[in-house]
Amino acid sequence: MSARHIVFLVEDHAETAELVRLRLNALGYDVVHAATTTAARELVSRGGFCVMLVDLEMKVDERGEPLVEAGIGLMRDTRREYLHVNDEGKHLLQIIVMSGHATEPEARDLVYQAGADDVITKPLAPRARSHVYS
Repeated sequence: MSARHIVFLVEDHAETAELVRLRLNALGYDVVHAATTTAARELVSRGGFCVMLVDLEMKVDERGEPLVEAGIGLMRDTRREYLHVNDEGKHLLQIIVMSGHATEPEARDLVYQAGADDVITKPLAPRARSHVYS
């Protein structure tokens, strides 16, 4: 029996998180979810994830307002603390941004500089979701 891959989902909108979780579960992935960057920082330190899906505009804690800077900071810190790469130079923990805030070229540049490996723009259309998670 092969081990299941674990996706780390950092998303503060409960409905979006549930939609993504259900789709990933149907494709055979386990999902660990964090709704704030504070919770995400604690969970990512445990390791064991194959990919980290990050919404850019995140709450730092339950009482805070969502900020794009919170997601950017989380990615930068994750890359700084977990530099593991394979023989081909690819990060062992892939970071994929899911956001409507990374549509302009300047914003995408900032996301990649912060450590993202790829970007998925929101909203996720049903057809796009199937393609992205397949």
